[in-house]
Amino acid sequence: MADFTVKMLMVGMLGTNCSILVNEETKEALIVDPGDEADRIVKEMAGMGGRPVAILLTHAHYDHTMAVGDLLRRFPGLPVVAGAKERVMFEDDSLNCPPYGGVPSVVRPNVWVAEGEELAFAGAGLKVLETPGHTGGSICLFLKAREGEKRSLLRSRTGREELGDAGILFAGDTLFYRSYGRTDFPTGSDEAMWASLQKLLTTLPENTLVIPGHGQITMIGYERRVKGIR
Repeated sequence: MADFTVKMLMVGMLGTNCSILVNEETKEALIVDPGDEADRIVKEMAGMGGRPVAILLTHAHYDHTMAVGDLLRRFPGLPVVAGAKERVMFEDDSLNCPPYGGVPSVVRPNVWVAEGEELAFAGAGLKVLETPGHTGGSICLFLKAREGEKRSLLRSRTGREELGDAGILFAGDTLFYRSYGRTDFPTGSDEAMWASLQKLLTTLPENTLVIPGHGQITMIGYERRVKGIR
């Protein structure tokens, strides 16, 4: 068992939340949704003493993936992990950029994952949760509470926040503070989104911290009450 520190960075023009997860024993690091500003991501990770062992993507949209190429040039051979059902979005670059603006991001994941898999990278044991709705192959990643492990959250304004053994959900653009992701992009679905929200809010512990793809951090218990889901 090991303690983990998570730092959330807001990157790019659309304010995407990129998370850096560091195993405090081994200093192995995971980068979740590196949407832009590779130099800053690397600098922040180095400040945490971390060395990357994988890049994890919740979905294919360009604002969550634009720094992947630069990171791979700095750290060749890093696994790039994404949901298997999102493969069509990654293989057709025209689908990862909305029609109203932006530049398509060319990213080719080399590790495809599915519902229920547990990712061993950095010893975190992140559980894959398939959550279609924003896109057809969106996933969330759940760092569940494990006996003896502790985790901390680093924020630029408030510093280190000890979370004890609370779980952490890296939610991508599925679950937001008091809201949820858009469903009007290619492969999106209102019906699938509602089913995914039901799944997250009825199965995860209330004290789970949620790091969304955009906006402020929230909690599963709070979102359950706000959205009227029992």
